[in-house]
Amino acid sequence: MEHEELNINWKTGHMMIVMDRFFPCSVKDLNFLLNKCICLDWEHEGDIIKQIEDHCIRGIAETEEYKRILPQMEAETREDLAELCAKVATRERIVEGIKADRDAAKGKEKKQLSEVLKKAKEDLKSVQAHRRNTEAKVRDYARKYEESDRLIEKYKKNLEILKQRK
Repeated sequence: MEHEELNINWKTGHMMIVMDRFFPCSVKDLNFLLNKCICLDWEHEGDIIKQIEDHCIRGIAETEEYKRILPQMEAETREDLAELCAKVATRERIVEGIKADRDAAKGKEKKQLSEVLKKAKEDLKSVQAHRRNTEAKVRDYARKYEESDRLIEKYKKNLEILKQRK
């Protein structure tokens, strides 16, 4: 959602709410907002409530769309993760092979293999870090999918309260 502000003015002050950060909110917070703040701007109360309703309707639609594409994003990331796991296994075998060759070598060759081993270990660490980040993305997509249902329910509850207010 774009950055949208809700402005509430009354004789002795004003309030500005960044709607993306505040909504959906708890029933308690919405009731407080309606009963203690919005009612003070009685000239614009209907417009303010309409603005909140529109924001909640857009929030539901956007969250449902995001929820629809999350499984595809997770599946693609899981494919990347499978490839990275295979790369890590390959890099681990390479490191072990270089270690074995180095241990069997002598003199100058042993020193050269130590340098190669050092670079192979750095490469392995890099691929392992990338794998960990990709694993975190997979978990994040799964968490966001689960959270989207709760978010949609909160938006719907906010709409229900606003409709009761009319």
